[in-house]
Amino acid sequence: MAAEKKTSLDRVYHLVGNAEWRHLLDYLDFLEGFGVIVVLAPEQAGADVCRRALRNHYAKKDRTLHRVRLHLREAPGALGDHLLDHPLPEDTAAIWVDAPEPASATADEPIRELWRLALSALNPRRNPLRRQLSVPLIFAGPMWLQEVFREAAPDIWSIRETVARIEPHSHGINTTELADVNMETSGRSVEGEPGNPEETRQALVKLRRKKVPASHRKEKSAVEAHLLHRLGNQLRRQFQWNEAEDALLEADQLMEKNPRCVEDQMNLFNDLCLLSGAQGNRNRAEHYARKAYETANAHFGQYHRSTLTCRNNLALTLWSLGKHAEAEMEHRAVLDIREHAYGSEDPDTLQSRNNLGIALGIQGKHSEHEKEARTVLAIRERLFGPEHPDTLQSRSNLAVALGAQGKHAEAEKEEREVIAIQKRVLGQKHPDFLRSSSNLAVSLQKLGKLKEAFKFARQARDGRRAVLGVEHPDFESSQKLCERIEVALKEKKKARK
Repeated sequence: MAAEKKTSLDRVYHLVGNAEWRHLLDYLDFLEGFGVIVVLAPEQAGADVCRRALRNHYAKKDRTLHRVRLHLREAPGALGDHLLDHPLPEDTAAIWVDAPEPASATADEPIRELWRLALSALNPRRNPLRRQLSVPLIFAGPMWLQEVFREAAPDIWSIRETVARIEPHSHGINTTELADVNMETSGRSVEGEPGNPEETRQALVKLRRKKVPASHRKEKSAVEAHLLHRLGNQLRRQFQWNEAEDALLEADQLMEKNPRCVEDQMNLFNDLCLLSGAQGNRNRAEHYARKAYETANAHFGQYHRSTLTCRNNLALTLWSLGKHAEAEMEHRAVLDIREHAYGSEDPDTLQSRNNLGIALGIQGKHSEHEKEARTVLAIRERLFGPEHPDTLQSRSNLAVALGAQGKHAEAEKEEREVIAIQKRVLGQKHPDFLRSSSNLAVSLQKLGKLKEAFKFARQARDGRRAVLGVEHPDFESSQKLCERIEVALKEKKKARK
């Protein structure tokens, strides 16, 4: 049973295709001597997957990974004693420090306290560790370990080499937020890379200062490209478009000079497509969408999930450029492959059906759009619950389809319920909330509720100005909507006189 669980987790994390994991291996391969590295996963079981993979990685090089596990009943200073007072085998490549898995997902407080006490006791011994250890020292645990580490052992934290956040493998879709005032975004919301961009900048500075032998320069270049890619996504998450663009383009240049991994290049092209769309540069978004699709198709083949993700992104970009028939054709092709390969309830299949519905609606096929939207909504609500972003997206798209058929009262009802949940769950600065505000304003305008329509249109416009800037097309759309409603209000007031 335990072996089956390990195998299942290995499939879930799929480290072979994990860019952050490859970055960590590259870093370890060129790192000479002592260095502090932190490996984080959503759960301790995920960290164990990483340990087994790293052990196998070193075994291929006739090296070993020396494991030190914390124990609940030992003295806090035992960790330092073990690291400093016990000689390591000659074939040791790195030291891995971890703790037991909590008894349950909600009972991790004893493990947190174990880490806190052990790291607090170890912190004063930073310099002896640097002098005596000649291999990397890796601390591994759940995501909350970072917060505990920074508070309990600030001196050791200050000399860390890198922090690797290893997430389970996801077949999520990177899509551009390319919707006009009447349309919900077609694709999952992608928040960007987790973590603090300032920490990534610091890691870049430290990496660039590090001198490595010629034999390790390719690994160093790969790690630098990965950090720049991460930084770009983190900055995009904070809507710092120009800085994000600089980081991603620099990562692209490094990958061109040192093409180590096709999947990394494909992901970078997808993210450049996403950023270009967010900036309103849709022609450039198409350029990067095609590069991502061509790269994936040549390397993985047309039926691979990664290729289908890129083809989906290309279809969305074509749609944003007004190439609606071509976009519909691409969406139908992707949906057909996904439905046959992965089933009708696979999240990617549902996303393709959602996107096809939008492509139909934009061409005036509104009843077909409504049918697809209702199908996706029913499945998502059952699988994910009523407050999941994907479920809310489906409700918004259904409202658009209803409004396009003149069913404005029904559309208003859906939009009011969606915006109330988004305000609570996502916040008032989230692009989805702002788009819903704009959509609701349109429905209210159609129903003649002009004062309330102007309130929501202004809410969308002001939010987009603050978040996206005045050059973004979504702000321009909101501004025009406000102007139209103001004209209607003046005409209504004039008619009364």
